[in-house]
Amino acid sequence: ERQKTGSDKPQLAGWQHAAAGGITNIAVGVLNSPPDVVKTRMQDQSFTAESGVVLYKNTWDCIKTMWRTEGVLSFFRGSIMR
Repeated sequence: ERQKTGSDKPQLAGWQHAAAGGITNIAVGVLNSPPDVVKTRMQDQSFTAESGVVLYKNTWDCIKTMWRTEGVLSFFRGSIMR
């Protein structure tokens, strides 16, 4: 239940702030995971490029390759740990 403050603006209860923060944290983790996984793979590729093996030509190639070979869940690898 919302509490009234000195002004006309209602204020959220403490548990509502905590619930909103928890939901937001989950949403950010889910939405941020795919670009972070792609970024990490592109960065890791720089180490293998020294040996002459290049897995991805560019970011879009990385995304397409991951989608084709590993499926959509590959974009969420490690998201539980975040």
